[in-house]
Amino acid sequence: ERIAMLHQPTRAEREQGGGGGLPNWTISVGELDLDTIRIAEAVTGQEARLTAQGSLSRSGRGWQASLDVQRTDSGEDRILVEALIGEDVLDVDAQLIAPAGGPLTALMRTRDSRIEADLTLSGTDEDGTGQLEVRADGEAAITGEMGWEAGLLEIEAQARPARWPGLDMLDELLGGSGDLSLAVRLRQDSLFKPDLSAVTARIRAPRLSADISRAGSDQLAVTVNEAAGLVTQLTNERVQAGSLTAEGILTVPGDRSFEGEVAAQELNLGFARFGRVRGPVTVTGPLSRPDVVTVLESENARFDNAQLQAALGASPSVDAHMIYSRETGDLSFEALTLSGEGGEIEAQGLLNPGSGSFSARLTESRIEVGAFRPDSGGTLRLTGQASGEITGPLDFSLTADGSEFSGQLETLLGDRLDANAEGRWQGGRNV
Repeated sequence: ERIAMLHQPTRAEREQGGGGGLPNWTISVGELDLDTIRIAEAVTGQEARLTAQGSLSRSGRGWQASLDVQRTDSGEDRILVEALIGEDVLDVDAQLIAPAGGPLTALMRTRDSRIEADLTLSGTDEDGTGQLEVRADGEAAITGEMGWEAGLLEIEAQARPARWPGLDMLDELLGGSGDLSLAVRLRQDSLFKPDLSAVTARIRAPRLSADISRAGSDQLAVTVNEAAGLVTQLTNERVQAGSLTAEGILTVPGDRSFEGEVAAQELNLGFARFGRVRGPVTVTGPLSRPDVVTVLESENARFDNAQLQAALGASPSVDAHMIYSRETGDLSFEALTLSGEGGEIEAQGLLNPGSGSFSARLTESRIEVGAFRPDSGGTLRLTGQASGEITGPLDFSLTADGSEFSGQLETLLGDRLDANAEGRWQGGRNV
């Protein structure tokens, strides 16, 4: 018999829900013998020919199956499976050999590395153990052990993403090797009937620590105990955090989203540093360009710009809708309100935390004069535009409306002010 694969398969829409379990088969016991399986060049980058041999038989202990798929024109590509499944027995041995440059590594998108894997399961469908090891170029990339009994499947695995081709970003995010623990309830105590609505997971790595559980058909309840590495990696080291924690609901299908509470310690934005930041946050879209809506309170804020420090003080709050670009490091503010000891600033614009450059349109700002001049009082409302560097120089075009002046400012200007101003602030008091 001959089989030809001419193009890569496309993913079909999956129905929601569903469970596990063996299908209710009606079959004829026999053998599989395919002399030629041809995989076209369009599928794996080179044409390949394989054979497949297998058998399926029924004995007193259960179903016994075997499958042997191997490449015949060159290379060592091979898949071997031996399985015995019955009411009182479950034994599975599987092996994968995928040399670099072969069709199997092409399908796994690891073309330049040799991939090998071994899986064993032993016991019954109600009680047993298993082991998994996946190697890349001879080094263990994934190792795991599993056990199931009393209606519970537990998996303990260790991942070393640096050893897997193309996972450098994940390795940076985790800070090295990571441990994964997974627990799944089993319906009727059967390994083949997992209850996917009751899955819990735990991730532990140098830069990421999280606990995850199902919160609905499409949602996960996530508690992040530590993810400072996530901030560093996603911002290309433009933003640093001593620690980052979060708790909320992650919606997986479609446009991924997270809604919950976040808290950061020792947050460094380059032009400003905060001892603590916390508040509700909603994040949607891809990690490369997340859309963020948040209201954050802060403590122990320190700004490089003295005027900004005077206006916002040590505990400013932020109400923002922003989009972050990982490629450029820019924060695009659809709406921004900064509130502090010296007043409130409402604006739209663009900010790059790493360089401190920005452009902004002030839609409504209220400044308390006393925050800048202890010898004076009053309120100043500003609208206009500004662009440049947070610490100067920056160009501005402003309209000012002041009232209720007192002290030295009243002596100079009276009790009201209406003015337009354009210019460049060089930093400090140089305008």
